[in-house]
Amino acid sequence: MARKPSDLVQVKFRITERLRRLIEAEAKKNKRTQAQEMVQRLEKSFADDVLSRDWSLHREATQFQAEALKKIAEHIGRPDIAAEITARPKKGETSNG
Repeated sequence: MARKPSDLVQVKFRITERLRRLIEAEAKKNKRTQAQEMVQRLEKSFADDVLSRDWSLHREATQFQAEALKKIAEHIGRPDIAAEITARPKKGETSNG
């Protein structure tokens, strides 16, 4: 019978002593077992990857939307709106340069 995604399974692998000590220290600090600490960190790394991809897609969609609005403004003869869209600072930039 196939396992469900929620089934707990045992995984065996080797890590360096340095990494084991780091995990041990963090587990103690976070009041978790070493296994819980490793699972938490693995799950967080995958969640961070998903968020990073989602943010990248959002940024691309926003840029596409701005370009489309600029083209529409130019098409309807409103260069003032097109200039305003082009002049808006991008995320992380300030309007004073």
